[in-house]
Amino acid sequence: GNVIPGFYDLNPNKVGQVLNLHELASQANFYAGVKQQSKQQILAGAQLIASRAPLIGSQPDPRFAPDLTTGDLAQMLREGALPNPTGLTQTNYLDAQLALQVDIATTPEVPMSGAVTVAAGGGGFLQRLSNGCVQATTYGANHYLVLRFTSPGSVRLSSPATEVVQATLQVRPQGGQSDVRNLSFNAGSPSISAVP
Repeated sequence: GNVIPGFYDLNPNKVGQVLNLHELASQANFYAGVKQQSKQQILAGAQLIASRAPLIGSQPDPRFAPDLTTGDLAQMLREGALPNPTGLTQTNYLDAQLALQVDIATTPEVPMSGAVTVAAGGGGFLQRLSNGCVQATTYGANHYLVLRFTSPGSVRLSSPATEVVQATLQVRPQGGQSDVRNLSFNAGSPSISAVP
């Protein structure tokens, strides 16, 4: 017969097996944590919807609940179908904001704005161009830029290759930070938009 992982095959004509019970338990614990984190992010997203915060994203948790939309969540709010959002952390709210208030698209989702500053992080430098743009050049594998939006705005990106932007939200000066979200775009000039 078939052996279920973590259980013995008790057929005396066969050698009994235990298939990595420790690994199975470890994965179960990991996914329980992921499920809890996703639930908290979704509940924090519901709070953004309830507060009528400006939203440009449509998935409260695109990584672990890609089929759930803001429309679905708004409907659940109206019907009182969501649990009480107790115990939500600053990181949960930042993760929800990153999912619903920051996006990358072929056209700006909010008007371009001068309320964005760009600073070079590690592994590269910035060069101001005559047309008002900023060119980022990397000299290391871990180059990053810091975009600070002080009001809703968009920044046009340009790349000759397909890129993945790893985005996080931070709160200054306390230093709280969201988890990382990967925003992918094809070669060209998409815009990253934010509605802080």
